[in-house]
Amino acid sequence: MNAIACFNFDPDAIICPSAKQTRDRIHSPKGRAMLLREWLRLLSISEQKETVNQAFSLPKKVWHTIEKKRGIKDYSHDVYGAMQGCLGCKACVSECPVHVDIPDLKAQFLNRYHSRYFRSLRDYLMGQIEILAYYQSYAPYLVNFVLRNRTVLWLLKKGLGMVDPPLVSVKTVRRELLLKQAPDYNLATLKKLSLSEKKNSVILVQDAFTSFYEAQLVIDTYQFLQDLGYHVYVAPFFVNGKVLHLKGFLDKFKSIVIKNIDNLESLIALNIPLVGIEPSLVLTYRDEYEKISQGNNRLSQIKLLQEFLTLQDKPFPKILSSNPYYLLGHCHEKSLVFNSQKQWQEIFKRMGLTLNIVSVGCCGMAGIYGHEREHYNHSQGIYQSSWQQHLPAKIEERYRYLATGYSCRSQVKRFSGWTPQHPIQALKSNMESLNVCPKNCEEMGK
Repeated sequence: MNAIACFNFDPDAIICPSAKQTRDRIHSPKGRAMLLREWLRLLSISEQKETVNQAFSLPKKVWHTIEKKRGIKDYSHDVYGAMQGCLGCKACVSECPVHVDIPDLKAQFLNRYHSRYFRSLRDYLMGQIEILAYYQSYAPYLVNFVLRNRTVLWLLKKGLGMVDPPLVSVKTVRRELLLKQAPDYNLATLKKLSLSEKKNSVILVQDAFTSFYEAQLVIDTYQFLQDLGYHVYVAPFFVNGKVLHLKGFLDKFKSIVIKNIDNLESLIALNIPLVGIEPSLVLTYRDEYEKISQGNNRLSQIKLLQEFLTLQDKPFPKILSSNPYYLLGHCHEKSLVFNSQKQWQEIFKRMGLTLNIVSVGCCGMAGIYGHEREHYNHSQGIYQSSWQQHLPAKIEERYRYLATGYSCRSQVKRFSGWTPQHPIQALKSNMESLNVCPKNCEEMGK
């Protein structure tokens, strides 16, 4: 591996944020890869001494866990410590000359490690966070009342090692779509659409984080696409499984993938564009899902918002504004889709707006990582070293700073006290302003 890339401590570079924060080479992609290689060597030796069934039986697992509590030495604990520091940002995939994928190797290691040692209750809870968020959305006032309680927060921190749990959106996607009289999502009906109707339609794929914690973003996306002249169909929510993969629940993740691929294939067969909002979950379909499905590249047809919009020949409205916007990108998105930021620039340019790309590293949240008590200080340090340095001090300038990732917006809110808009929200608010031409009036703006 290129050591220069692995040990690049520039806070705004797209490379391992944990290595930059700790300055410990063990927490670099190269360090973790070396630990894993030695672990695999030792594992092959140990498996020659005992069968898999013996090693992974319940009594053995109990005994191994007791030994761990007693501090009995096991090299796999050293590997576990290094892997726990990985944020799963995928920067190593794009920067490493041989494209080592530490988050994927981490998932495989955790899957094997926890066949020998018991998991924490927190792991099981976080593995089901998407289902939990879905049910929370049916009682948002009650859930938020509980999550604001100091005793509950103390119990979560001391008992589960969780900090700053996100609040549920009081405004729900279900209710808002009903109020907007959104077209019913019905697979049989969608199959009957003509070719011209399908070309003018789009299916919005929900994810747990925007749908249940940022419902307004889903509604704004729906409204923006509708204002452009599309018939927008919002697909029913289904579990993506990203967190299960991060935590090494590979058997559960694989079962979800197999089920979801069948559902997604039926949507892809409609020849209606599929679009998702949250980059990390959209890219899970195109990365982890594709690996399990053995190269099913049809899943690449699930597009990020900017990918979809740049491919459209539909005329965009011209917005009369000279004030620039600033985009701070999601590290996962920048790592796996190299031109993702420039695509947003192109969209803003087509609508008469200027979008400047801000060079930043990881925000430090990375989904679950920033909510784990033991990572709180590192999460904050990563944020302060990069993102915080580029955000505006003046309140009146904040609306011009945009972020594509749910985790990134959550991190800014947590440590700076305000939430950046998603690029689609900035475009929508401009379209609704007095300075926007009538819909589909690009020619008038020339």
